[in-house]
Amino acid sequence: MAEQSAISAILPLIPSKVSPDHLTYLGFAGAIVTGFSLAASSLSAAFLPLAVLGLLLNWFGDSFDGSLARFRSTERPRYGFLLDHSIDLVATTFILVGLGVSPYMPFDSACFALLTYLLFCGYVYIKVAADGVHRLDFCGFGATEFRIMVALWVLMVHALGLEAFVNQTTSHLGPYFTDVPVLDIATGLACCVACLGLFRVILRDAAMLRSAEPVPFVAGKVVELLKTEKRSA
Repeated sequence: MAEQSAISAILPLIPSKVSPDHLTYLGFAGAIVTGFSLAASSLSAAFLPLAVLGLLLNWFGDSFDGSLARFRSTERPRYGFLLDHSIDLVATTFILVGLGVSPYMPFDSACFALLTYLLFCGYVYIKVAADGVHRLDFCGFGATEFRIMVALWVLMVHALGLEAFVNQTTSHLGPYFTDVPVLDIATGLACCVACLGLFRVILRDAAMLRSAEPVPFVAGKVVELLKTEKRSA
C-alpha cells in the first residue's frame, strides 16, 4: 500500500524528541484548524488553503502516532487506543461541523455524514471489545480516504463555483421536501445505504461469533474472557 510505504520511509526521519503523543496532538490541532477554516470560508475563500493544510496535518499526526510508537517499541496499547480514538471522534466532529457551516455543504448533510461516522466508529469499538479485531476501514474506505474526499470536495466546489448548486433547494417533491437542499436528500440516502451495509456486517460478524461460541460461558469464564486482550492490525 502506497500510504504504508510512505509512512515506513518517513518514520526514521522523525526527530527523537518528537513523541507519538506529540503527533496525536498535532493531528488534533490540524482538525481544529480545518474545522474553523472551513467555517470561516463562508466569509472568505482565502481560508480554504488553510483548511486543506489542516487536513494534511491531521493525516500526518493521526497516521504516524501509532506507527511511531511501534517503530520505537514504545507502545502502550490501552493508553494509545483510548487517547487516539477519543481524539479522533472529536477531531472528525470538528471537521464535519466546519464543513456544514461552510458554503461547500449544507449543514444537515454534514450532520448525516457525522451520524453515520459515529455509528461506524461505535461498531468498530464494540468489535474490539467482542473479539479483539480492530477494523481500520470498511470497503476500503477509512480515515485517509475520508480526508482526501473532504479536500477534493471543497476544492472542486470552490473551483467550479458550485456553492449555489450544492445548496440548491427543491420544491417539486411534495410538501414534505419543500425548501430541502437536494444534496441533503442525496446524502441522506447514501448514509442510509451505508448503514444498511453496516447492519449486514453486524449480522455476519454476529453469526461468526455465534458459531465460535456454541454454548454459553459459565459466569467466571465470562469475566476471564472480558479481561483478555487480543488485537490484530
